[in-house]
Amino acid sequence: MKLTGISFGHHIQNSQDIKPQTTGFKANSDKIKCDTVNFSFKGNNDPSQELLDYLKSTDPLEQRIDAVLKYLKGGADPNFRDKDGVTPLCWAGDKLIAEILVENGADIDNQDKYGNTPLHWFISSNNAYISNGIINENEEKLAKNTEKIIEFLMLSGANGDIKNNDGRTPYEIPYRNGSTDMLYF
Repeated sequence: MKLTGISFGHHIQNSQDIKPQTTGFKANSDKIKCDTVNFSFKGNNDPSQELLDYLKSTDPLEQRIDAVLKYLKGGADPNFRDKDGVTPLCWAGDKLIAEILVENGADIDNQDKYGNTPLHWFISSNNAYISNGIINENEEKLAKNTEKIIEFLMLSGANGDIKNNDGRTPYEIPYRNGSTDMLYF
């Protein structure tokens, strides 16, 4: 079977008979999981690296969800680390994508080579939006998405006591950036 596309409704199409086939994606209010589907990837044929690279894109959310599911079904490791130790969860960009990654095994406390966890990443980026002054609707949306991811990570048990290589916990990040504001969630 040749994979020709994945729709948001979690179907794939066989290019020979064009009949939709369910992939095994399961979603309900508690779990978002996917089963493995074999297909070939373009580029370096490493679905884990391609997942991480794709998460850096600015494609619409629905398209990003489809792609994340495709990569995970194709065997991408949600704990794959790039040369800096950064995992896909650090590039989630939306709470739903973070949920999909975590439900498929992403470690919420993975540390990059600088000791930063996803919680460090998102608190730091949210602080940047706030301290630089939100100047447009898109930045406001990004800040709100980041806050939702932070809340999800905290409610999922992310360890806020992990210190990075600078000796700072995620909650101490605003002070490093010169902010005197407290974090409120």
